[in-house]
Amino acid sequence: MTTAEIGDFADFFRWCSERGLRRNQDVARAFGRTVQTVDNWRKGRSRAGGVPRHLILCCEGYEAMRRDTGMVEPAQAPLTPMLFEMWRSHHGLGTLESVARVFGVTRQAVHNWQTRRNYPRWLNMACHGYGGARAAVADLEPRTGRRRSRLDSQESETGQS
Repeated sequence: MTTAEIGDFADFFRWCSERGLRRNQDVARAFGRTVQTVDNWRKGRSRAGGVPRHLILCCEGYEAMRRDTGMVEPAQAPLTPMLFEMWRSHHGLGTLESVARVFGVTRQAVHNWQTRRNYPRWLNMACHGYGGARAAVADLEPRTGRRRSRLDSQESETGQS
């Protein structure tokens, strides 16, 4: 099953199960949600009605991180304000409305993240999932915001330029 086939929470949990995420605790840890939230999804008590857009992006990010790192369950680093701004700039998301549309949240939610400098735990994974082949947060250079090539990454690890 692919992320494109996720239409409802039954599909979402089928997708998770295929990746070894069978318990609510596993799903919560993987997607930066609480166990109670996952339990509510499983019982059909979601306020969103369907699977929220940002959760689909998290699934795509989960796949991308597994593919890129080779880890069965990718670790999520907290998203910093600087990295989020670089990611936004890289993807041409200059307005709060454009960011809100990407994740399927309100403009006010994005505003609150930025003014409080407190981002949802799921946001890093969703950023990785945005656009599939687009640059992930971890692939951006801190100073320029441009995508690092594999060669750039190897050179920085070996100290060569």
